[in-house]
Amino acid sequence: MGKSRRNKDENDSNFSQKKERVDENTINYYRRVTETLNEGFSTDEDRELFLDNVFNQLEEDGPKVCRLASTSRVLEKLIQDAQDKNILQLLKAFSQDWIVLLSDRFGSHVLQKLICQIPRCLSKNSNEDDTEDETIYTYFLNLCNFLKDNICDARTDMYASHILRVVLQVLGGVNVGEQVVRSRLSRNQDKDGQDEINVDDFSPSDKFKKVLLKFTKLILSSDTLNMEICNPTNNPLIQTVLLVLHRVNDHKCQKYLKKLICIPGLFDSNTESLPVITKDEVGSFMVEQILNLGSEEFYTELYKKLFKGKLLLYAVHPVSNFILQRLITNVKEKEHFEEIFGELCGYLEDMLAVNHLGVVTRLAEACHRLGCNQEKLLRSLKAAFHCLEPVERETKVAPLLLSLTTYEIYYDMADSEEKKEKTDKEPAKKIPVLTDINYHGSMLVQHLLKFGNPKQMVTSLLELKPVELKNLSCNPCGSHVVDAFFQSKTIGEKSREAFVFRIKGQYIDIACNKNGSRTLEMIWKHVNTSQKIAIATELGKQEHKLRGDRFGLFVHKNFGIFQFVHRRKDWEESQSASLKKRKLFEEILGVDSSGNKKKKSSSKAVDNPLKLEGQYIDIACNKNGSRTLEMIWKHVNTSQKIAIATELGKQEHKLRGDRFGLFVHKNFGIFQFVHRRKDWEESQSASLKKRKLFEEILGVDSSGNKKKKSSSKAVDNPLKLEDSDDEEEPKTKKPVLYKRKLGYEQTIPGSKKQSNEYQLKDKKMKHLLDEVTGKKKKK
Repeated sequence: MGKSRRNKDENDSNFSQKKERVDENTINYYRRVTETLNEGFSTDEDRELFLDNVFNQLEEDGPKVCRLASTSRVLEKLIQDAQDKNILQLLKAFSQDWIVLLSDRFGSHVLQKLICQIPRCLSKNSNEDDTEDETIYTYFLNLCNFLKDNICDARTDMYASHILRVVLQVLGGVNVGEQVVRSRLSRNQDKDGQDEINVDDFSPSDKFKKVLLKFTKLILSSDTLNMEICNPTNNPLIQTVLLVLHRVNDHKCQKYLKKLICIPGLFDSNTESLPVITKDEVGSFMVEQILNLGSEEFYTELYKKLFKGKLLLYAVHPVSNFILQRLITNVKEKEHFEEIFGELCGYLEDMLAVNHLGVVTRLAEACHRLGCNQEKLLRSLKAAFHCLEPVERETKVAPLLLSLTTYEIYYDMADSEEKKEKTDKEPAKKIPVLTDINYHGSMLVQHLLKFGNPKQMVTSLLELKPVELKNLSCNPCGSHVVDAFFQSKTIGEKSREAFVFRIKGQYIDIACNKNGSRTLEMIWKHVNTSQKIAIATELGKQEHKLRGDRFGLFVHKNFGIFQFVHRRKDWEESQSASLKKRKLFEEILGVDSSGNKKKKSSSKAVDNPLKLEGQYIDIACNKNGSRTLEMIWKHVNTSQKIAIATELGKQEHKLRGDRFGLFVHKNFGIFQFVHRRKDWEESQSASLKKRKLFEEILGVDSSGNKKKKSSSKAVDNPLKLEDSDDEEEPKTKKPVLYKRKLGYEQTIPGSKKQSNEYQLKDKKMKHLLDEVTGKKKKK
């Protein structure tokens, strides 16, 4: 049976050939290579010499060896650490017969890994006279030509199509592997026992871009495109083409998208049924990708053609509901969302009944993102979970949403008892305890907590029992609800204090839990000192248990429980100091305690860097602090620089001894400041003049933002740009603007105005550099 299956696989592709037999000695040689690599080398020279010997051997038997399961993994590992000359050796060996590897199960993975190294080789040395780069470049184009000549077989072959996808990414200089929409099973199969195939981003040559456009035309102009879109082998290939084209030339990408939705038979529909492609398990992935890549104008056109008036059909269909989720995720205009929400909000209970919870979650996310229909959504959710009436039930909305069960099921009410709701009081029942948290329920509550007025959700959460809040904090899904509660901008300090008070007595259980310990550390960051003392007091009473637990040990260390118990005064001082530092960094970086950006907060810190006095050495010797201090250095005047350098110069030895402080010592010129003060002042003055000159020419301010009409001033002053014979650019009409997926406007690449402007700046920059460096133009 195994033999017949193998014969069937070999005949699937027109490429496939019989494997050559490899002797046992060769296989043992590569096993020893693996052992040597695992053992490591004493010096880099030994490693380089060893790799050279192995790749010399691979020139002879590489095409045979890479097709074996046992040795192909060895080759992949070798390629990852190979030098440019080694990559060249393998390309030369494989180029003798590309067809051998293209459709082989194991050889195709080796070839993919090899192609992924090409951007690294080409971008390392930009010198056009480099023969190695030129040869690697030539061999890669040779492979591209072979694939173009055999495109019909390559795109239908299971393994060759993967190589074609990697080649397209290299031609475009982008990595889009994770953006291809596919099933969860397919994603898991790639991760199971396989290294990820990633292409490094780089700037491709014009020749690469031309080849990419040829491939695009061949793949997207096929006569059988309507069948290929629904094919599991061709669909990811077409998605890859569109994703690469979207990054390289979005204007052409939009044209091809419009062409795709006009394919007869796939996107045709009537008022009572959905298009064929939206109901297909594979074809639906393409519709999702089209929604991701389409411009705002295209989104409107597609909505009217495929979705308008049929959203409920999409919502209840087992396949099409995922397309509806993507539609809601990509909506950017409030008007569009109002129309979508109005069509769906009355049917939330129907979506929950068919277990299509993702649609409801996407609606909540869009309501939060666009800031509309928030009260309507909450009211519709309460109606769907049967807690809208009577009013007493509204406070139970949080446990119902978290467990995704209706009021009657959660409280185990019989039908006869349900009829008595309209009379006096509901019969007394044993109140259940919230233990199980649903993933979609957790996501739903997280979005609701970020609404403009989350008062009802906050009240409902705070009415949960302490044990239920503990279960929520220790649950993998529920712990993120607690994160959202403390990080929400619309939830006040009093509500947070009430939450901390409610879980009193549960801290030790939360701290000794995998998810709970992380949640407790997040809570610690958002509470004041008095609340920290209350938490530390409770944890300190069971310090032995806390230190004995593998998760509690981190809490014990990060909260300073030992210091709190035995040296209380030192603990209070350290907490006060860390709080000041944190607030200072937040002010400098322009963020609040939740990590969200503040408006115009960073400028205040820059205007008054003396607030950091006494802290410069600690900031300079920190990974993030050193970067922050360099940013501050760029925005302060000379007197403030002297104040900073004076403090750093007093501890120059410590600064030079730290790996992060060393960069600050070098970039700030601290050695020169301490030993040759006059030279330091002259260099600072010169660098300031140069910087202002560059800013004036480039038309930007000190923060890198564009000035209005600043570039024209630079042109009007020819003394700064000697020998510039460029005439002033005539006024032309503004080029057409189009909106990309992310919602911002961009000038169409290649427009006349854009090309002239950049050309003008490049010439002036060259003259400026000649003037500043004292170099004269050689005739």
